[in-house]
Amino acid sequence: MKKTGLKTYIEANKKRLVELTKELVRIPTVNPPGENYEKMASLLDKKLTRLKLKTKKIETPKRLLKELKIQGSRRINLLAELDAGAKETVHINGHYDVVPPTGSWKTDPFEPKIKAGRIYGRGTEDMKGNIAAIIVALEAIKACGLKPAYNIQLSFTPDEETGGRTGFGYLVDKGYIKGDFGIGEGLHNDFASYGNKGILWIRVEVLGRACHACEPHRGINSFEKMVKVANELIKHRRVIGRRKTSHFTKDPSHRHATMSLGGELWGGHKINIVPDISAFSIDRRLLPEETVADVKRELQAIIDKLKKKDKDLK
Repeated sequence: MKKTGLKTYIEANKKRLVELTKELVRIPTVNPPGENYEKMASLLDKKLTRLKLKTKKIETPKRLLKELKIQGSRRINLLAELDAGAKETVHINGHYDVVPPTGSWKTDPFEPKIKAGRIYGRGTEDMKGNIAAIIVALEAIKACGLKPAYNIQLSFTPDEETGGRTGFGYLVDKGYIKGDFGIGEGLHNDFASYGNKGILWIRVEVLGRACHACEPHRGINSFEKMVKVANELIKHRRVIGRRKTSHFTKDPSHRHATMSLGGELWGGHKINIVPDISAFSIDRRLLPEETVADVKRELQAIIDKLKKKDKDLK
């Protein structure tokens, strides 16, 4: 094969990058619950094996999935290594799961379309386009006969969209990740986004007492109690919104702490039964100046204050 310059190769293979992105998007790795993970991991394994990388599939144990109450397909992590004979290693991670398609899509989210120079499909940006770029970059290195300055270790993992403990987190816990430097999912251009990078996920369960809906006075409606808690937290969100990091962010709105309620909701059994349990989620994004412990105490204090006022709030 005739060697070519790196820039020339990449320019000549833009279509290859687009088609690979579309190929990955067509596999609906929706999370939750976690679909088609085995199919995606096998496809990526095949692509990297062809490039002569050493690959290994690592399955997250069922006991951990059971402990975390995770359902869906098997959780398959893929590791790949390119040994350049260097002293140091750079680790590059990409997650292949995507959030469920919501809203009114004008096109099939899993049959990508190109319009006005953009690819439309679930996961094109987050982050199957990134994974395609990693693979095409490796193809370019091979085609151009280049020797990387660092050894390269790749990990393509599931479940980033639900916290990552059964994906990249599992690989870290078990010592599979090597690297003197790391590259993960990031933004473009030369800037770092420091705001809203810490995260705390909470599930708030409110307990009541069930009874028949024709006699609601005999029960305690957990949904109504839950609404009371949620309303108080919505008020607190205004306080959070005034906080901002001292670090630089490209978008001024990213400087502020945020809190989103109700991304997930649970509860109720039947229309004519007063619900005995209702629950909602909290997604709290922390500033670098905040700690998880402090934020948890702050939210707990709000709930404790409500419980003092309402003896039936549990």
